[in-house]
Amino acid sequence: MVRVEVEGMVRRFADGTRIGPIDLTVEDGELMCLLGPSGSGKSTTLRMIAGFISAESGHVKFDGRDMAGVPPRARGIGMVFQWHALFPNMSVMENIAFGPDIAGWTESQIRERVLELSDMLEIRHLLGRRVRELSGGEQQRVSLARALATRPSLLLLDEPLSSLDLVLRERLQSEIRSIQKRLGVTTVYVTHSQEEAFAIADRVAVLNEGVVLQTGTPRQIYDMPSSAFVASFVGRGNLLDAVVLEDYKNGRLSVEVCGGVFQAIGSGAVGTRVTVTIKPEDVIITARDDPHGLPARVVALTCGLGMTRALLDINGIRVTSLTAQRELPHLSEDAHVNVQLRDGSLRVVSKPS
Repeated sequence: MVRVEVEGMVRRFADGTRIGPIDLTVEDGELMCLLGPSGSGKSTTLRMIAGFISAESGHVKFDGRDMAGVPPRARGIGMVFQWHALFPNMSVMENIAFGPDIAGWTESQIRERVLELSDMLEIRHLLGRRVRELSGGEQQRVSLARALATRPSLLLLDEPLSSLDLVLRERLQSEIRSIQKRLGVTTVYVTHSQEEAFAIADRVAVLNEGVVLQTGTPRQIYDMPSSAFVASFVGRGNLLDAVVLEDYKNGRLSVEVCGGVFQAIGSGAVGTRVTVTIKPEDVIITARDDPHGLPARVVALTCGLGMTRALLDINGIRVTSLTAQRELPHLSEDAHVNVQLRDGSLRVVSKPS
């Protein structure tokens, strides 16, 4: 399909907001998620790739061709918006056929493509309906079909599932990934949901305050966060102050944290303060008489589906733990417990400047 390169792209707005510099590469046939909180610049980045917003500096290249001055309609893109953006005065078939019709396809070509996509997205039975007669999930399927109708080389999706309920959202995540892989279309997908990004992406780019902080596979982003922000945003990692006791010079340190001594992944000068992160599932609650644990008090409990999130006080430091409910069926607030930090789970994410 197409390889997308974003090089040093910058845009400033009248309110002082700045996006960039953005450097990003999306490989041919790859599904890349732009992940970040509201206001991080991910949707603006998507619109600059599409050509709806012009960059002040930098370049967007499709297969090495600079897109400067090329309007969106000439970039070979399909786009799906959060609010569907379907034509309410048209039927489902007319909505899907709109792009190919404008592009000058023959009637038989249009019909063949509409039927192909309607079968792929399981909406053939809706072709005669008006948009107002569709559910939210059905409208989003139609939007996806319309975006794919002209066989674009690049598919752009801006928070396409955020208005749908959880069950439907998870189903459509699976369908979008399956269709993207089947068609091989290069795809950039914007979301603020870590779960959504990790469910569908080949790679994830984490954005905050207008810049890309880290790019990698979902596993790389989760297991090896490159900064304190990425650690806390992805997986809600705990951020803890630590003191370096020893540097083993092999990528591992001995650190003092929460009143105990542990090994951490990273580097740092002996005696300096660093910030380390640990994922909630690596904070293990054990029995009060555990001789190897740190004493802690349960400050608050939040029960989810099969999991309990516990806010703990460990020597005056607040730490979050995530534990399967069946493992601690009688855990209660204000209980005194012991805590272990899983071996190899601490990672240095910032050092003194």
